[in-house]
Amino acid sequence: MRVLLRTAIVVMAAVGIFGVTAAQSSAAEPAFFECAKLKGGEFKDKLCSEPGAGKGKYELTEGVGANPELTGKISETLIAGESPDSGFEIGCEKSRVLSGRLASPTSFSGVMIQLANCDNGLLDCGATIGHHTHLIDIGPLAGPIGYISRGSHTVGVDLTPETGSTLAEFRCGGTGPPEYRFKGAIFGTLGGDINVFSKPFQIAVGGTLSFEGGEPNPLEVEEIATTQTEVVRLSGTPWKMKGKSLLEVKA
Repeated sequence: MRVLLRTAIVVMAAVGIFGVTAAQSSAAEPAFFECAKLKGGEFKDKLCSEPGAGKGKYELTEGVGANPELTGKISETLIAGESPDSGFEIGCEKSRVLSGRLASPTSFSGVMIQLANCDNGLLDCGATIGHHTHLIDIGPLAGPIGYISRGSHTVGVDLTPETGSTLAEFRCGGTGPPEYRFKGAIFGTLGGDINVFSKPFQIAVGGTLSFEGGEPNPLEVEEIATTQTEVVRLSGTPWKMKGKSLLEVKA
């Protein structure tokens, strides 16, 4: 009886261990990881790829590195109404500023986007700042990362205003108060740092609009004077981002 009981306990413990491991693996959400210095760590190299054999100096752990600040640029952006009969369309040739930070291993914050050389085909859109013209300032934005597809290890980020519901306000042509307001969210797909250490990575917008199993929160434009709102889509070249620390998204 003692042998049977002992065997049952061992089996139950093994099932419990493997069950927890499997549950943790299947339930785990994507997160940024760093190869942090740690005496006696599991790895001996800065990319946490070579086992330390008990004499390691680095450990793979969730983190944002010594400096979580991010910078980047956008070459071209098109913002157009999703409806086939929409008349709303603004093209911007480049961004002058794209910045932000990692607030945690699973979220961004302080994301600022300054679209430049913007027009709707007839009128210039945006403000003049210094000697720079036709600028649309978006942000600050913040939001989590998550799975777009767990099966394919595709990860996205959902960026919404840090305060309030407005991403940006601007007008097209002339001077005066803003004519338009962006609301909702900017959703993008992360790339270049999925399961590989890298300082540069990218965010591609214009595709999927929500995490797996989640409800989309699309980007909308509101005509301020009439409060009429329509869904718009972002498209264009991926945002080229770069961090100060070597990080990877474990997914």
